Amino acid sequence: MHSNSGDREQRPDCIVFSNASVKRGERLIWQHGDFSIPAGSVTAIVGTNGTGKTTMMKTELGLLPLAGGTVHVLGRPAGEMNRQIGYVPQSYTSDIDSNLTAEQSVLLGLTGTRFGVHFVTKAQRAKVKEAMTFTGIADKAHYRLSELSGGLRQRVAIAQALVCDPKLLMLDEPLANLDLASQRTVVHVLARLNKELGMTIQVVAHDLNML
Repeated sequence: MHSNSGDREQRPDCIVFSNASVKRGERLIWQHGDFSIPAGSVTAIVGTNGTGKTTMMKTELGLLPLAGGTVHVLGRPAGEMNRQIGYVPQSYTSDIDSNLTAEQSVLLGLTGTRFGVHFVTKAQRAKVKEAMTFTGIADKAHYRLSELSGGLRQRVAIAQALVCDPKLLMLDEPLANLDLASQRTVVHVLARLNKELGMTIQVVAHDLNML
């Protein structure tokens, strides 16, 4: 998985699994997880549903304990560097309130909650606008999520993950249920994030074609 370019070899690995294994209850999901993902790379984890791809991402976020081995992300044990990780779950569109505007949704990436935070600073609004501009949805700021297509909602989700300037962006099935044009647009946004910002991107997918 390591790149041959001299520049990339200078950079530490972003994600390192060392003989990692995960159980759910008594069931062993997978074991002998031994691999590394270089910083600045785009990596797709491909496999059919039920093979443990989402489980792997949750392990990287420290949300599931290891049954054995170790997982390090951004140089620290899994879970310790989550503030520098942008995560877009597969269930984003069903988890978030569809009455929120696109701008409010992206703002959640900074405030964490829409309750109890009534004052939004100019700096926060600027960060939100920057993330929405990058993902090409600045003109949809005041649309409710319920008014947006699946492809636009996916870009809102990516903007929400971007607003904290993460070093690592993790996306779970970002192209699922999108039409071809929307898939192309999302892939283009991810490619720009990697190329222009040097962001490490990890994508879980059951189909490699568009990626």
